[in-house]
Amino acid sequence: MKIFLGYPSERLSIAQEMYDFLKGIESDEIWFDKVSLIPGSEWNRERSMAQKSADLIIHIYADEVDNRPGVVNREIRESLSLAEDQPLGSNFIISIKVGDVRIPQELAKFQYIEFDDDWKPKLLSGILARRKQLSKDVSGYKLTDNVTTIADKNFDIIEYTETAETFSCSVLYHQYPKQGSYWEHINGSISFDSLVGLWRTRSEFLRNPGRSNQIGADLGSKNWWNLRCEEFFRKDELVSVRYFTQYNYAGAAHPNHYVTTSNFFGRNWGNLGVKELLKFDSKAALAVLEYCEKVIALNLELEGNRDSFFSNYKSEVSELWSLISQFGFDRRGMYFNFSPYDILPFVFGQHEVLIPWGIFKKWMSGEYDELVSDIQAGSS
Repeated sequence: MKIFLGYPSERLSIAQEMYDFLKGIESDEIWFDKVSLIPGSEWNRERSMAQKSADLIIHIYADEVDNRPGVVNREIRESLSLAEDQPLGSNFIISIKVGDVRIPQELAKFQYIEFDDDWKPKLLSGILARRKQLSKDVSGYKLTDNVTTIADKNFDIIEYTETAETFSCSVLYHQYPKQGSYWEHINGSISFDSLVGLWRTRSEFLRNPGRSNQIGADLGSKNWWNLRCEEFFRKDELVSVRYFTQYNYAGAAHPNHYVTTSNFFGRNWGNLGVKELLKFDSKAALAVLEYCEKVIALNLELEGNRDSFFSNYKSEVSELWSLISQFGFDRRGMYFNFSPYDILPFVFGQHEVLIPWGIFKKWMSGEYDELVSDIQAGSS
């Protein structure tokens, strides 16, 4: 199997450590620029060719990726483009998160690994899964109804999976090993938000097997649905969680995906939504969405014709609130998530917009000032 290793130059020592580990895994061919490039090589061409021919791409993601332009950002964009051409469900990209950095939404939809004491067995597990996919060895993929493992010192990982002749479903979420009704509330909310889609979709697939039998058989595919939950931010009792859902109906033009969220602001405030944070002020909601609109249009270079994409919500209050309902928070501010079709055609993908606290607070009630200060104080 061919593995491509990408990294920001400031993290060379980590990349070297990872390369040494990868070289110890028998039979894999690792592309690492410090070793694979020879004097006189046209390095960008060689890098691009290696990336395009890779069976698995590993990216080391650290602050430097966010804070400066460079080849590493080009590599990540190319990896995301290459992933679009992979068979559905492929474990093609593994990101290694280094330090307190936010993995962008485009990459976070692929399960990433924290660079901590447990990174080696986690990375090995991802590599072995990819090998099995490439070898088409499905004997190791007999999925069980309930698999629980301890995968992180901070929480338990729960996985439910099911495969059938016409469909497959899976869900991966976490539970906090903490006592008390407040944490039971958080764990119960995460469980519900993770499992409700699984059982609704499973039932739909069971009620409508013909769609997959007739169309899917012709295309060699079947219905599938999966959800992955991740912790977005946590400081003491302040918790922000998001859910990445992907699904495909056999015979559809393409798979679809969307992001949902849950936010818990401590036992005194509980599970707040954007309506509560903005005191049900539709003018404030409109200001938030217009801010997001400008950021997205700027990123997509749509400034000249953005009204054709964003104008419909302005006269419909319920749609306005719905569009800004999915958000996360951390020390920097509020992150609003827009899934494909929310405000743009599918081809424009999903988007995440950060509104710094300094800007967002002007739309909030002053009663939340202390809460914001607690969030900005840092993570535990």
